[in-house]
Amino acid sequence: MISFLHPFQYFKKFLPKTLFGRTLIIVIAPVVFVQMITTYIFVDRHLEKVTELLANNISLRTAEAVNAVLDSPNLKDHFQPLRNYIFTHFELTLEIEENEGAQPLIKKNLFAPYGKILAQELAKKLPFTFLINSKDEDIIISIQTLKGKIILKEKMKHLAPKTTSLLLWWAVATPLLFLAIAILFMRNQIKPLKRLAEAVDDFGKGREIIAIKPAGSFEVRKLTYAFISMKERIQRQITQRTEMLAGVSHDLKTPLTRMELQLAMLGDSQSIRDLQQDVRELNKMIEDYLAFAKGEEDGPFEETEILSLLQSVISLFPEKPITFTPSKSVYVTAHALSLKRAFTNIIENALKYAHSLWISSHLTSEDIKIYFEDNGPGIPASKREDVFRPFYRLEGSRNSETGGSGLGLTITRDIILRHGGTIELKKSIQGGLLVMISLPL
Repeated sequence: MISFLHPFQYFKKFLPKTLFGRTLIIVIAPVVFVQMITTYIFVDRHLEKVTELLANNISLRTAEAVNAVLDSPNLKDHFQPLRNYIFTHFELTLEIEENEGAQPLIKKNLFAPYGKILAQELAKKLPFTFLINSKDEDIIISIQTLKGKIILKEKMKHLAPKTTSLLLWWAVATPLLFLAIAILFMRNQIKPLKRLAEAVDDFGKGREIIAIKPAGSFEVRKLTYAFISMKERIQRQITQRTEMLAGVSHDLKTPLTRMELQLAMLGDSQSIRDLQQDVRELNKMIEDYLAFAKGEEDGPFEETEILSLLQSVISLFPEKPITFTPSKSVYVTAHALSLKRAFTNIIENALKYAHSLWISSHLTSEDIKIYFEDNGPGIPASKREDVFRPFYRLEGSRNSETGGSGLGLTITRDIILRHGGTIELKKSIQGGLLVMISLPL
C-alpha cells in the first residue's frame, strides 16, 4: 500500500541508483515532457485545422469535377477533352467506369487521421456514395453516380505535406539526440568522480593508491584536492605515531632486557619466577601496543587464496580439537600477514576458553563468510561490542587469569575493517561463541 504522506516512495525502486542514470533522467525528462506537450498541441490543434482546410479544398475541387462530368452530354466522345479540362482546372486525374452491375461503394477510412477528415468534408459536398483509398503518392476517390463510377486521383502531398511527417519525426528524434549528447558529456563528468571513489575505497582499506589527478568540474576537482590533502595528513600522522611508539618500545625493551638478565642470575625461587613472568608479560604488552598503533605490517595487498591461508593458520595448532569445513576456494585482494594474524587471534582466543572449535566458510557472489564456532562459555550479548574496545578485558564468563593485553579482538577487527570486511559476535549453536567474518571478493 502506498503511503499517503510519501506518494513517490513506491516509484523510487524503479529509478536508477547511479548518479549517471539519475542525471540523465534530470536532463532528458523535461525535454521529453516538453516535446510531448508540443506534439500534442500541434497534432490536436494546428495539424487538425490545417488538414481540415486542405481537405475542404480537395472536396470542393472534387465536387466541381464530378459536376463537370455529370454535365457532359457524351462522355465517350468528349472524355479526353474533359479529362484534360479537369486536370488543368482542378488538378485531378479522371477515370470513368461504366455503371454495369456495379456494386454500391462503402465509405471507408484507409489513412487516418487524414482520411477521416477528408471523408467528412467529401460527405458535405457530394450527394453520392464514395470510397477513399491510397496508392503510392496518390489519393484515389471513387464516386458511384448514375453515369457510372467516377475515379479521381489527387496527390497525397495536397492533403498531408511531407513537412508534417518530418516535424513529427523530429519531435521523436530530439529527445534521442539530447540523450546521446547527454550520455557523451556525462560520462566524461562522472569518470573523475568514479576514480575518486575508487581511491577513497582503496585508502580506507589500506591499499596502495595510484596518484590521482584532479579533473572534471570545479566541484569534483575541489573534492579531489581535499581528499589528497586529507590523505597526506593522515599518512603523516600515522607515520609519526608509529615512529614515536617504536622509539618508546625500544626504550622500554632495553631496561626490560637487563631486568631479565639480572633475574636469570639471581637463582631459582618462586618470587624470581613470578618476576620473570611479569617481565615477559610486559614485553608481550609492549609488542601488542606497537602492533595496534602501527596497524598492518609493511607490504602490499596481493591476490590471496583465503582458505589456503586459513588452513596454514590452523596447521599452527597441531593436535588441537579444530574441525575445518571449507567451501570452494576463492582469491581476495588482501595483506596475507595481517589476515593471518587476525585468524590466529580468533583461534587462540577460542582455544583458551573452549574444548573444541569448528571453522566453516560460505561463498556468495559478493563475499566469503568465515565462521568460527566454539563450545566455551561465550560472551554475553551486552558485552559483545565492548570486547572490541582497546584494553578491555572480560571478567566472569571469560577467565581473567589467562592474561593478555586486551588488544586481540581490537587488532583483529581493525585488520578486517581495513580489508573492507565485517566481524560480528553471536551465540553459537555449539553453545559458545560464534565469530563471523565477511570479506568482499
